[in-house]
This record gives sequence, C-alpha cells and structure tokens, in this order.
Amino acid sequence: MAITTGPFRAPLLMQNGTAPDTLAIDLTNPTRKNKTVRVIVERWDLSPTPTAGTIIFDQVITLPPNSSQFVNVLVAQGFIPGALYRVTVIGDTDEDAEGIEVVVNGGANGFHEPTMFFRHEDFVEID
Repeated sequence: MAITTGPFRAPLLMQNGTAPDTLAIDLTNPTRKNKTVRVIVERWDLSPTPTAGTIIFDQVITLPPNSSQFVNVLVAQGFIPGALYRVTVIGDTDEDAEGIEVVVNGGANGFHEPTMFFRHEDFVEID
C-alpha cells in the first residue's frame, strides 16, 4: 500500500515569525510484527512553469513490533521554506492499525506549523 500527504506548501514564515527548517516524519508500528516502509519526500521549487519534482529524502525503514521512530528532513538535506512538498510512504501501512502509522509535521525550534501537520488519517491512498 502507498499513502501520501498530497502536495502542500511550506510557508516562508510560520505564525511565530520564523522560517520553518525541519519536516519531521513520525512512524509508529503498533503491531506484533516487523514492518517496513519506504519514505519519500519530494520538493518542487517555486516556478511559473511546470517542473519535475526533486526527491530530497528516500529511505527504507524497518520498525520492530510496538516501536516508533522519527526522521527529520532538514534545510541541509534540501528542505526550503516556500517550496511545495509531498510525503509518500510505501509498504506496510494501513488505516486499521495493522501496519505502520505515519504523522508529518514541519516547523523550527520546537514550534510546529499547523499548515504542515498531517495525521495518519489525513493521508490519501495512491496506486
């Protein structure tokens, strides 16, 4: 199964006046089996003409039973405020808690931007 946030734009400035510098992806395996997913983050820069997305993060992650892990995509890895993003998770995911559950949020210095927050149920299933 594959799920995605769909496209979303990182703001240039967050509500607290600072620029976001991190996209945090939280993964939880609530099952009794090892589960594996591939996490992909794509970025589209601001452009008046169509452009291809750039993959800035692509990692396969295996979680043991009843565990969680987070990954941060930072400015140094290609996260840019104002750009368009899409997070896709492929593999052992499931809406009925039979696979890895995913939460995405963006922000800086411990402050999270509400427009960059996606609960597991906010993700859309894709082919």
